[in-house]
Amino acid sequence: MAARRPEWRAGRPIAARGRARGGQSEAMAPGRPDLPGPEEEAEGGAAAIARGAYWEALARRSKGALPAFFLSRLAARLFAVAESSQGVLAARGLEGSPRLCRATRNISCPFGSLVFRQVLEVPTVLRKVMDKKRRKVAHKCRVFNRKGGARSDKTENMSVILASYKVAYTMAKNGKPFTDGPLIKELVLDIVEEINPEKLHVYKRVCLAPSTIERRIEDIGCNIVKQIADKARNFHQYSLALGESTEVCDTSQLLVFIRGVDEDFNVTQEFVSVRSMYDTVTGEDIFQELEKTLLEYKLEWSKLKCVTIDRGKNLSGVKKDLIEQITKAAEVGGFSKPMFLHCTIYQQELCGKYFDMSCVLKPVVSIVNYIRYNGLRHSHFREFLEETDSEFVIYESYTTGQLLSCEKVLSRFFELREVIKSFLEEENQPEPLLSNTDWLWKLALFADLAGHMNQLNLKFQDESNLVTDVFLYVGAFKAKLLLFERELQGQNLDHFPCTAKFREDSRAEFPASLAKGIIGDLQKQFHKQFSDLDGKKDEIEMFQNPFACDVYTLPAPYQLEIIDLQCSNRLKYMHREQNLVQFYRSLTPEQFPNLKQFARGYVSMFGTTQLCEQTLLNMKCIKAEDRDLSDANLKSMLMIGSSSFQPHFSEILQVKHQLHI
Repeated sequence: MAARRPEWRAGRPIAARGRARGGQSEAMAPGRPDLPGPEEEAEGGAAAIARGAYWEALARRSKGALPAFFLSRLAARLFAVAESSQGVLAARGLEGSPRLCRATRNISCPFGSLVFRQVLEVPTVLRKVMDKKRRKVAHKCRVFNRKGGARSDKTENMSVILASYKVAYTMAKNGKPFTDGPLIKELVLDIVEEINPEKLHVYKRVCLAPSTIERRIEDIGCNIVKQIADKARNFHQYSLALGESTEVCDTSQLLVFIRGVDEDFNVTQEFVSVRSMYDTVTGEDIFQELEKTLLEYKLEWSKLKCVTIDRGKNLSGVKKDLIEQITKAAEVGGFSKPMFLHCTIYQQELCGKYFDMSCVLKPVVSIVNYIRYNGLRHSHFREFLEETDSEFVIYESYTTGQLLSCEKVLSRFFELREVIKSFLEEENQPEPLLSNTDWLWKLALFADLAGHMNQLNLKFQDESNLVTDVFLYVGAFKAKLLLFERELQGQNLDHFPCTAKFREDSRAEFPASLAKGIIGDLQKQFHKQFSDLDGKKDEIEMFQNPFACDVYTLPAPYQLEIIDLQCSNRLKYMHREQNLVQFYRSLTPEQFPNLKQFARGYVSMFGTTQLCEQTLLNMKCIKAEDRDLSDANLKSMLMIGSSSFQPHFSEILQVKHQLHI
């Protein structure tokens, strides 16, 4: 006959059941359900309790189920047996049955999700198991009493790990080295210790070790890559911008940016890959790395509209360059050849480089370096400017091909030409060119022209530019050059402030033939460098203003749709009031399918590789601070620093099979 089941009595504290340790007992938390003692059982004492629990377990097991309430009562009885030596002896009296009786104990306590699971072995290790679980219960109860409510270990672990992920994300976003993690943790602990010392033990669990930060950043980078790949599946057209350079460790790096357009003309522009090339760097090598990138994001070659590159010989050389490799792949794959554009900023800088300014730049740079790069001499020059009541501005350094710095150096040098001349004479280093009228005319002209080209350069750097905007900027500057040529020939200096100032100060005759030759050289270079855009003039004008194009000269797939477009007054009004992306988005796909697909291609095109240049500069700074970065770390750092996507931390934590603190 089975022993009578004891009843639960909630609300009675367990005060004296803790295992004595040094004469003291561990008090259990009030409110926990009491477990009945052996003296409360009416049938046979401890031995009857053990036998009843044992046979009841066998009966339930034979039926194929052990309900939670029964397991709790069973565990309570075994708990009571373990409390006394009589219980241990009684358990040993079960030798007529199998030697071991294992039963899962599931005791649900009233404070949240505190659940204890333990396999009980009767009779040999029962007391040790119960003592161990009693200590755990006591510890959890103390935590409950201190906090006013228990929080599950799993939830707290998730919060601690999430905090470390967010710190790692912020560090990567700002390009900080991994070794800054321990310093950040130390600062946080100092703050918490002063403001909320009761929570200090929680903050100490946040791990910001360099190796942990490295893993966190890789996980975040992979999550952003996944988001971009999911977005790329919906691209109808996409274009690439490529930049190749050698970083501080003499490793060639290929940077890839993508701009894709989906069905609704939503534009996604993101950094997608950095590829390190440790061996040869030929057009074939770059093409293979580019193929790996497209395979990683599951992009189809047939949807590639345009590739924008710089003037590097491996990207746009004469033989075996990247352009040739992509062209061959298009022929083999049976898809249309994509367009190839050269970076307009780099082309514009080449225009400034190829018309001869060396007769002015070399002496100017030499004089500036003589004054600036000697601390004592620079200090004397500063004092000299103060004595002459001239405004002091530290000289901008000049790098060959960078017109932004060139314009600043030339214009500031022209303003201080008389002060510099007097200073060099006091230093016993006179410069004859500062007294040469012909050379000063060239200095004034080049300073003005560099200023105009600087304004064009700044327009190119706008990330929101479409290729049509770049085409308009180039066309407008060509028209300005024609105006400048005509004005200078008539000695009209309204758009040349430095030249007009020098004519007023020197009273010298303006060299019109010299100015005409300089403008002519610049015009030739612009026509040469921007020939690839001129070759697409008809398509660009059609995309920019389909209402003004000649229907008879258009390709057959667009003629009927353009006629419908031009005959709609409503669409004409929308074209005037909206930008191009909004206008083409508003067209119905049923009526204008070919025109919308054509527009998606031009919306996706890069006009410059400015993003690649900026990212290369960031990469050099990152590598300079932490030279032990792996390729995966470097990609994740650049991805986080340049991406507009925010990491999905909940997905990252779900992917992790184990929670590493």
